[in-house]
Amino acid sequence: MDESLPADHRARELLATLGFTDYEAACLVAVMQHPGASAAEIARHSSLPRSRVYDVADRLASEGYLEVREGDPKEYRAIAGEEIQAMLRDQYETAVDDLGDALSEVDELDAIADGSCSVWSFSGRRASLSRSWELIEGAEEWAWLLARPGLLSEDCVDVLQRATDRGVDLTLAVVDHELRDWLGERVPGASLVDPPAPFGPESGEPALARMLVTDQDAVLTVTRSQETPASSPQFVGCLGTGEACGFVRTHRLLVGLGATGSGAAAGTEE
Repeated sequence: MDESLPADHRARELLATLGFTDYEAACLVAVMQHPGASAAEIARHSSLPRSRVYDVADRLASEGYLEVREGDPKEYRAIAGEEIQAMLRDQYETAVDDLGDALSEVDELDAIADGSCSVWSFSGRRASLSRSWELIEGAEEWAWLLARPGLLSEDCVDVLQRATDRGVDLTLAVVDHELRDWLGERVPGASLVDPPAPFGPESGEPALARMLVTDQDAVLTVTRSQETPASSPQFVGCLGTGEACGFVRTHRLLVGLGATGSGAAAGTEE
């Protein structure tokens, strides 16, 4: 949103992103600017055709955004901006909660067969974190994580702590000594090691920001582009699954786990 735009313009655009039609957004903003406006005044101060004002304004009134004074002409007044904001927040919080319930009940009609080979790509820091959490939470016996600052959040540390609490043998490969000390305090149940040679200090463009291997025949890798004054770093990842998947087998070998089966990863433990 361009903050240099006039406030009424920004308000109309933001209302549109929250589900208001262009006419509804224009009507609401016009009435907020001109309390007690008649249909003719709303049409004069907005993009609404005169013939549409009553049905749009009455719909906004029925939803609680406008107050009406009957008369000739009928007049409209908006409720306070803080009240509009609170109403929308309540509506969207409820909708998001309901969406979460519905999505959790959606069944996979064509589930991927266990053990089948697949490699999926994704992008974004949030997606990189959430897929990491899912893999770690699904680990039963062990997990190996190349840990670097760009993708370590408090939520991620909580997931690591829960994994060790339930008995997962967690190995954290860390180059940065300050980060190693911090993780040693926050996740005392994990083994801290130096990464194998291919995964030393970050270098190149893009740099490897994360690699995660778990006992569920799954490997996740994430690269991060360099941050510049004009742009934030971009995260791009791959998730490979399946015992026969070449992506999984290759990365297991790179960290010293062997192509299949379990075992301790390579690295020098502190």
